[in-house]
Amino acid sequence: MSRGLSKSIFLYSLASSLSMSTFSYAASFLQHEEEQQKKIETPPWFTGPLLAPSGYVVPKGHVNIQPYIYYTVNSGRYSNNWKPESVTNFYTTLFELPGQVGITNALDFRFTPRLFWNRTEGENYVDIGDMSVGFDIQLFKENLKGWRPAAKLIVRTLLPLGKYEHMNPKKLGTDSTGSGSWFPATGIALAKIIHIGDGIHYLNTRLAFGYYIGTVAYVKGINSYGGDPETKGRAYPGNVFSVDGAIEYNFTQNLAFAMDAVYTHNNKTRFSGKTTAPVGGPSGEVFSLAPALEYNFNINMGLIGGVWFSMAGRNTPRFTSGVIAFNVYI
Repeated sequence: MSRGLSKSIFLYSLASSLSMSTFSYAASFLQHEEEQQKKIETPPWFTGPLLAPSGYVVPKGHVNIQPYIYYTVNSGRYSNNWKPESVTNFYTTLFELPGQVGITNALDFRFTPRLFWNRTEGENYVDIGDMSVGFDIQLFKENLKGWRPAAKLIVRTLLPLGKYEHMNPKKLGTDSTGSGSWFPATGIALAKIIHIGDGIHYLNTRLAFGYYIGTVAYVKGINSYGGDPETKGRAYPGNVFSVDGAIEYNFTQNLAFAMDAVYTHNNKTRFSGKTTAPVGGPSGEVFSLAPALEYNFNINMGLIGGVWFSMAGRNTPRFTSGVIAFNVYI
């Protein structure tokens, strides 16, 4: 079982737990506070970016759904000295269905079920992954005429539903779809829109910080952290910190460009118990980019597609992921 695989599963789960609430700027902002419509004659229709969360909650009486599909190739890993190394390609197709439901105008509930399809060297496996659930709390709203951005507090946890232990060695790690850890998390999402000139062009900016706390995972046999068939003990996933800065710029009312720049750091994973094969791994970090194009059909509906790929890293997988999502705000 590849440690690079287990870290890639964690990266997906953790990135999704604070990110990918990318519903339309116009829908989230203008419907959140109707008097703001008077301040923007032609509001932009933004669906993206791919990863950075919005600075707004979904208000009471509204729902946002944004199904995602990722097709990812882990084609290598970065060594402890930041050098890329080749490994056997590992392919993952991830289906996600993030949903947000407005509870009040300052609070929403979010859930993200996942389904993994992993493949390598003729082996494949399909199963559910860990599910992210939590709340968004509006701290303050954007001041269009001033410097103040919109800001929300994000509180999440993972429901450890994915398979993470008692794995079959013949499946070559494809049957790892979970972490066994709850990973409670908190974060801050900021958003600010800038009107470029007097026309329809806008620059939407986002900045998000997240901190995830690894809780103990009780493991038996070959598991997402390593081990052998006789392994039995406790894995302690390291805490994770991430920061995502993103921009969007609209060429027309319908067409826009988006870009995420992401840094993620994870602490070492420790193990206590019985094993003859390594369990856990050293700390690591990765820098990645996610450029994308989006087409917005109207104020409440849009399609975004792009590529998320690693640029540099240490003790983490080297990956390239094609991503497409369709957003509907009701």
